[in-house]
Amino acid sequence: MEASKLAPIELEYVAGPTTVAKSVNRVVGRVRDKLKIFQLVRLTNIEMDWVIASEKGYLWWREYRLGQKVQFSIELWDPKLNELGCCRLSADVLYGAGSSINEVNYQDNVVGTKFVDRGLDYVTRREATHFYQSMFGYGGRCWVADGQATLFETYLESTFRTRDQVISRLKLSPSSNIKDILAQLEGKLSKDTVCIGDSNVAYDLGLLAMEYLYMNCSFQAVHDLQVRSSKEPWATSVPEVLGVSSQSLDAEIASYILIELAN
Repeated sequence: MEASKLAPIELEYVAGPTTVAKSVNRVVGRVRDKLKIFQLVRLTNIEMDWVIASEKGYLWWREYRLGQKVQFSIELWDPKLNELGCCRLSADVLYGAGSSINEVNYQDNVVGTKFVDRGLDYVTRREATHFYQSMFGYGGRCWVADGQATLFETYLESTFRTRDQVISRLKLSPSSNIKDILAQLEGKLSKDTVCIGDSNVAYDLGLLAMEYLYMNCSFQAVHDLQVRSSKEPWATSVPEVLGVSSQSLDAEIASYILIELAN
């Protein structure tokens, strides 16, 4: 693959005092490796306030973030539930959560003190995708950020959920949008309300929507749409980049999603 030949991007981070340097270096190196695919669309650097702690490092992490003089949401890490974001932490886990405050991107990872390789490839693939998005934008749609990360994670890694598992979870969603008739799904895509009602829809339905885009557009074109629609309305970005109306694209994506769910 052409991307594998590229020199990796340098990344800056701060590691907590209870982290294991060997494990941290392995994770950072793997993120750099996963970022190479985005270097094909002109990714040259990452501007990210990246902090890496261990499962024992809550107090250090809390003081570090509070000391930065930003309104950082320290509720991201719940020491009572032992969770960072929505993930239960343990000594062998790798997990990450991102946020943005006043146009500054923050990344918080926990690399367990007994971490070996649990989640090494699929988590770093997901985080690398979000790093890329932090530089170019999330595309102005609720399903783009997590849908794109889920797609790369699903298609480029073999250690996590399969596409069939993603679709199965989507079929079980309590959100009614995946059971709606075509016109209703088109409308929710157009209004960017399709993810309301079930947080997993952004991941699962997002995978199918991004799948449609990558199957019908070049890697560069999807990137260009993502960049343009992060700065301008979706309705004007789609025709400018893809040469079709946003209504047509929303209809095509909706049709594709419902066909895949019916299989």
